[in-house]
Amino acid sequence: MAVLRALFDFYLKGSVHVAFAVCASQGSATVFLGMKFSPLLTLFTFLAAVSGYNFVKYAERARWYHKSLPRELKTIQIFSLICFLALIGCGLFLPFTTLAGFGLLSLLTMAYVVPMLPQAKTLRTLAGIKIFVVALVWAATAVGIPLWHEGVLPSADAYLLFVQFFLTVFALTIPFEIRDLQVDGLDLKTLPQAFGVQKSRYLGIAAVLLAAILEGFKDDFVWYSNIYWLLIALLTVLGLLRAKTEQPPYLAAFWIESIPIAGLIYLYFSVGLNG
Repeated sequence: MAVLRALFDFYLKGSVHVAFAVCASQGSATVFLGMKFSPLLTLFTFLAAVSGYNFVKYAERARWYHKSLPRELKTIQIFSLICFLALIGCGLFLPFTTLAGFGLLSLLTMAYVVPMLPQAKTLRTLAGIKIFVVALVWAATAVGIPLWHEGVLPSADAYLLFVQFFLTVFALTIPFEIRDLQVDGLDLKTLPQAFGVQKSRYLGIAAVLLAAILEGFKDDFVWYSNIYWLLIALLTVLGLLRAKTEQPPYLAAFWIESIPIAGLIYLYFSVGLNG
């Protein structure tokens, strides 16, 4: 049991679960955009998500510890390096436009913890920006990357889809900020720090409900797409209502992150039945 618990914790702390969630959002967007599923693109996205999330989460801690890294952090560092090397290998088989899109998102991710210019500040030092960076990179990975990969110009529905994912990820990030309220530095100015826990929940609920409502403004009505966004909204609202500063250990890290995965599972069966 202890071994399984350790493996599960590594699965979460090593950003494997959140990488699956990012890939699930991209897979769902691919269905909505009417594009062909690309296993190579999905693998590249997974490896990029693991590498990017672990870089943002652990770069600062690794700099503190230097050579005396804790065993867990050292294992995650080695795992991240393996993923990054595999990422480079996969990149050799992707078109330049796809790599350019990932490159832009990588620069934005790195800018959160590393100054891009001499004497410049990191995005992390800009109060309240973290949640928007996460939502922007995630939504662009889900919607923008498949479009770049196929060389397709975005339609009006594609722009709405981007906004839907942005709002949803914005809402999904709030339970994490509520969980970390007692440990986050006051300089971060997260939503719970600025508005309190209850108002932050309301902001998240409003965002995800707006994402569902936007489905009605699309040119093409697709029944399983409407149900998808209603399902995502329902699960996200339930997660937000349960989010507290002292919450079950896996509420945010596993269950909240599982919502995009649940959405893709729903789509898999509904599109299969529809086809």
